[in-house]
Amino acid sequence: MLACGCVSKPITLLTVDAHGQPVADAVVYQHGVGFFSPVPLRRKTPRTTQGDGTLPIVLDSRTSSLTILKPYFEPVQLVVAMTGQVVPAEVPAPATPEVPVVVDARDGEVTDFAALPDHATVRVGMSQCARRAAHIAVADERGMPVPDAEVHRVCTLFLLNRGTEETLGLPPIESARTDSAGRASVEVLGGLANHVYVRAPGRVAQRLAVDASSPGTSPLRVMLPEAPVRQLRIRVLQGPKSPVVAEASVTLGLQLDGMPQDPNGWTALTDAEGLTREVAVSQQQPIIFTVSKGKQVRRQTVTWDEVERAASRGELTLFMGGR
Repeated sequence: MLACGCVSKPITLLTVDAHGQPVADAVVYQHGVGFFSPVPLRRKTPRTTQGDGTLPIVLDSRTSSLTILKPYFEPVQLVVAMTGQVVPAEVPAPATPEVPVVVDARDGEVTDFAALPDHATVRVGMSQCARRAAHIAVADERGMPVPDAEVHRVCTLFLLNRGTEETLGLPPIESARTDSAGRASVEVLGGLANHVYVRAPGRVAQRLAVDASSPGTSPLRVMLPEAPVRQLRIRVLQGPKSPVVAEASVTLGLQLDGMPQDPNGWTALTDAEGLTREVAVSQQQPIIFTVSKGKQVRRQTVTWDEVERAASRGELTLFMGGR
């Protein structure tokens, strides 16, 4: 069990690469960890390592989680906690800012708080991501190539104790378009979760996980089926039995992970009766609407069955508040 406390301990974090060279500009998140849960509960504003790879840190509890991120490097997570281990007799002399004790820490391991001297330098190795090309072959339901389809590679993190760093410290999204044979290539990175999104107008987008450690010699085959479309208007209410919402913005296919809007998406405004113009709603996986007005924003997921029932009436209802 991880214990908590209120003891402060100043250390210096030192990030180095596989050759022992300093890694500058690595983003460091410092989380506190609760007594009953090892997941981050509170965090400080992230800071970055200096040109020599160092960053002074004060461990302000007996259980701290440090997440270290830099684009094209594998993410590192360290936990400093009271482990209950017996401190060996040959404890190093107390460190000072002038004569630090260097302690090596590794990703995924717990460093004992009690055995860590004040002013110690905690050296952490960071590995550059292995990189390889992933080849994508896109076809329709008849097996014919789909040219000019969008192919996007998005990376997310593998972390023992997930925080909220969904985008920071990650490489940028890589985008490509398929050629006349329906082929495209993007780079995938080891140590990260890689997902490839394949999209085209009038077709149901697909999302697939790609293992960066696999050889990747054969193309990944993706089938983009034609997307059924229903025409309807959308009415926005504040809630059930609540007034209509005029001048609300309704968006289909808005992406929150940095990718551009889905090619089958659109944005429409409601009129004084809370109704949009007639819009085309295509089958997607999932179908997510974003409704916003001023500071109010709500995302609502509907099923294709709900869309078909609404199309038979000519109108689909969405809510700014809860149902």
